[in-house]
Amino acid sequence: MTIYRAPVRDMHFLLDDVLKIDRFDNLPGFSDASRDVRNAILSEAARLGEEVMHPLTPAAISTAAYAVRMPASPPRQDFARPMRSSAQAAGSA
Repeated sequence: MTIYRAPVRDMHFLLDDVLKIDRFDNLPGFSDASRDVRNAILSEAARLGEEVMHPLTPAAISTAAYAVRMPASPPRQDFARPMRSSAQAAGSA
């Protein structure tokens, strides 16, 4: 069985260092998302993914469900041959 580890450290890096989410504390809704709350949410989401969702993956998903069937390709046209104009076609008939 494969092991899945949620990228919590990467998520913290994105929120704290890249997005600098603490600078939005003055906006509605962001003031409630302190660093402690964000840590709790990310760690519980990681636990859900690692302990609940990941073990279900092999049983719930078969590879046949992801088979890709390509439609038949259209007939190939030869574009190297110059096309005749309608005047040339009418003159040869």
